[in-house]
Amino acid sequence: MKLLHVLTFLAINGLVPYAFALDENGVDPSGLSTTQLRLQRGLQALYTFANTSGSVLDRSGNANPIDLSVGPNVSRSNGQLSVNAVTIVKSAPGTADRLVNACKTSNELTLEMWIENDTQGQLDIISRKILTLSNGFANGNFHISQDYDNGGVYTMGAKLGNNRREDDLIGGMDDPNPSTFDLSLRNNVLRSNRKQHVIFTIDQKGVARSYVSDENGIAIERVATGDFSGGFTNWATGMTLALGNEVDYESSSARKLNADDVDNAGTIRNNGSVASRDWLGTYHMVAIYCKALSRSEVLGSRAPGGLAPKIGLDLNVQVTPERTKALTLYRRLTGTTTPMYDPDLTTMENYIKSGDLVSAAHVATDKSGFYNRTLVDFATTMSNRDETPRAELNDFTAMVVGVARDDINAKELLTGNYLYVGDIRKTAVRRNMQEDILMSNNHYSDLSRLGYDLKDVLVKYPVNDNPANSVSKQKIMRGDGVLFDHPDPAGLITTRAFMSAHAIAGTNRRLVEYTFREFLCQPINMWADANAPDAMVGRDVDRYPGGYNPKFQTTCRSCHAVMDSMRPAFGRFNFSEDMNYVQHGYIDNDTFMEKNATGIATKMNRNENVFPGGYEMINTGWKNYAITGTNSAYFGWRDVANDPVDGSSFSSRPQGTNLGQFAGMISRADAFPRCMAKRVFKSVCKREVETFDENMINTEAEIFKSNGYNLRSLFERVAVTKECIGQ
Repeated sequence: MKLLHVLTFLAINGLVPYAFALDENGVDPSGLSTTQLRLQRGLQALYTFANTSGSVLDRSGNANPIDLSVGPNVSRSNGQLSVNAVTIVKSAPGTADRLVNACKTSNELTLEMWIENDTQGQLDIISRKILTLSNGFANGNFHISQDYDNGGVYTMGAKLGNNRREDDLIGGMDDPNPSTFDLSLRNNVLRSNRKQHVIFTIDQKGVARSYVSDENGIAIERVATGDFSGGFTNWATGMTLALGNEVDYESSSARKLNADDVDNAGTIRNNGSVASRDWLGTYHMVAIYCKALSRSEVLGSRAPGGLAPKIGLDLNVQVTPERTKALTLYRRLTGTTTPMYDPDLTTMENYIKSGDLVSAAHVATDKSGFYNRTLVDFATTMSNRDETPRAELNDFTAMVVGVARDDINAKELLTGNYLYVGDIRKTAVRRNMQEDILMSNNHYSDLSRLGYDLKDVLVKYPVNDNPANSVSKQKIMRGDGVLFDHPDPAGLITTRAFMSAHAIAGTNRRLVEYTFREFLCQPINMWADANAPDAMVGRDVDRYPGGYNPKFQTTCRSCHAVMDSMRPAFGRFNFSEDMNYVQHGYIDNDTFMEKNATGIATKMNRNENVFPGGYEMINTGWKNYAITGTNSAYFGWRDVANDPVDGSSFSSRPQGTNLGQFAGMISRADAFPRCMAKRVFKSVCKREVETFDENMINTEAEIFKSNGYNLRSLFERVAVTKECIGQ
């Protein structure tokens, strides 16, 4: 046997009906009657708490209803039952046998609840039973409980047939039978005093899922695993279905097991007198099915898309050189393959025959694979410290995908004041701005884990969570959780992914280095300049390493002179490793961020005694010293003051007072479109740019500019060059 243990769920305000899940009144939003629910979904028990006296009636309509007797210390009103103190609401032993037998036959289970949790006095190191089918503390078929693990969590368990065991259980849930196995799955998102919709399923393949509504009332798949095979062959009959406590909470054996239970304040809660596993809160609806509701049944229009439509076999297709080239283009641009008889290849073949290769490529970039694979790999490589495409989907990558799909000028990748998220109307993922976007990558990892089509679901982050509102701004958080509009947004540079990779610890030199590396394709050794002024080199850089100044002049100066002069643009930024969020000196106060009176992060002036005569950063004024010699020719700096679009060559040294101006300078440099062309070439042509490719890269970079920096168009054009696909 195997005990599935610990899945968590979230409290919400408000209710949103789902495609097939029941509302708090036990009503199916699609209009199915209880008879249809029994026949189609295996409904075994339904409690709506409509009656205010007597037993809680099972309204499933099944013969032999599983009614529940009500103990003391509850209050009831139409549609709810509140547990106010230690008690139990339970069936007579054995009346739930038909439920047990039905689930043993189907080998599937769904538990669904609308509840409202009261956390007062419940954060104890024991399992508080919300719903259980058992004959006592140590032997049950399933349960939903509340536990304490450095905070309130909920647990769900079902005994399954599997001959393994692991004694790492929580709250005394260990079954003494040596053939039980317990697996813990955690997601600590407990909320109190709010209605929460919980759906827990196990299907015949052993896939268990937990769906829990968020603060918007949208069901989200919190945990899923495929490791729960074995069925319900070990379920026992003679069990009692109970709410609010363990079935044997007053027995002598249970008292012994629980005599040492203590609450979170260290006080002995039960003192050996009553071994209570009581849960305090309100029930609005409880339903039990012997069928596993599918993702689409639970989530409706917010479910991830299914398989791609099947392409009909066509044996009359002729494999021409043009069709073969079309397939090569398709594979390179989408990152996927397709049958030679795919009608899309026919369209591409005809374009190629007419000499219009770009239109052929456009057919491929209209496919989801271009966004979900090619663009994701292209962007993710730039987003992380290791420069690997295997990192998680993140806010950096989502912005690149969205900008390409929406035909937005790619310079906004560095100047845009927005981010892309999953559309609230099309996705069921974690989306709390503070918890799931600014303090973690939960939102984006959910989009990836659940397989959402980014082409279809991404939208700019909307004001007031209204997808119809196109006005968007990047957000930043103060340490106490208060959100603000970002004071110095810079597109991809101020995404959480880029900041967490390069603003953590250190002195933010890495942010300058990797901005040049990712967006201008120049590693620091290629733009170091020993002739640049060293007036802005920080005090943490020794001018006499080993007591020898020439070593600084020949080894250190060339990099630090150009890098340190632009470092002040990042002077107010830090990524907090402890709290896992991006900090800004204008937003965070001294309680959360170490900074000086002008908001400059303390780390920017650390180790000031190494060379006290060095540059002390007191503001965010920066200067670009990478302007002479080969740097001038390579970067092609432009002055926005003379031309708001691309500008002319700088007549004086580029400089500015914040990160936004620095990022704008990067976006206007001639090196930016060349860098994008090089990265696109590597992405779709599957090799590095060689010297003999440079003329093509320069040509495509200029066309990229003249096309309004359209990233999708750049992919299409580069993919059909002879350097990439051949003659």
